[in-house]
Amino acid sequence: MTVKTLALDTITQQVVLLTAEVGAFMKGEINKVSIQDISAKEKNSLVSYVDQQCEQMLVSGLKKICPDAGFLTEEGTTAQITHGLRWIIDPLDGTTNYLHKLPIYAISVALYMEEEGLIGVVREVAHDECFSAWKGGGAYLNEVPLSQVPELQLQDTLVGTGFPYNKAYDQDAYLNLMGYWLNHTRGIRRMGSAAVDLCFVAAGRFGLYYECHLNPWDVAAGAIIVRESGAKVTGGPDGGEPVSSDFILAAHPALYEVASKQIVHFLFDAQ
Repeated sequence: MTVKTLALDTITQQVVLLTAEVGAFMKGEINKVSIQDISAKEKNSLVSYVDQQCEQMLVSGLKKICPDAGFLTEEGTTAQITHGLRWIIDPLDGTTNYLHKLPIYAISVALYMEEEGLIGVVREVAHDECFSAWKGGGAYLNEVPLSQVPELQLQDTLVGTGFPYNKAYDQDAYLNLMGYWLNHTRGIRRMGSAAVDLCFVAAGRFGLYYECHLNPWDVAAGAIIVRESGAKVTGGPDGGEPVSSDFILAAHPALYEVASKQIVHFLFDAQ
């Protein structure tokens, strides 16, 4: 099976149905998880049996949908590959939110050929919002097409961001950048899920979103959805692909350049 022979729209719909099944399990378990079920992969990065079981359910279903694709997954419950045709999966993006019963957490599934994004599906489980896209097919929220408004001013938008768990960043520089946004936008939001943040850019809820020290499974699906909505997304000011960078910037086309300029000034020039 080659990329050209893949029926991307059909596969996307199959993935949407699979995430609905996994999301129902996830939602049903939220009141059953106890502190004894939680472990730390690293400081402030938590995992529970729900993450692992959801990943196993996704892997099993995706093997049936596209048997020729490998896997790159957060929890590593199956053999991992980093190149070629592969599913990139975060079974529970926003684990900390989930474990604290904050209703913003998502399933993120993407299909890539090398760095080319083919399919992206993000299901925000608590509110049953399913964002989906396939290459050349547009972006959708619960099957309703998404697009960007023609014009947008920085002062009229919300900014989404997040903070690395490992604290391996210049906190003062980050706070200085936040000060700029506070003075030039309608405000800043931190949702606790990179996949959801990206989808909020695609849906026009955020004018821009940026974050550093992320993993491919955090951004793989959301980046495709952003791009297919008509917004711009890169692996940071160098313009690379998000799945091969530890930084991401997604923005409405009218805001990308000003956002990139300020991020370079406050974060990269400060290094």
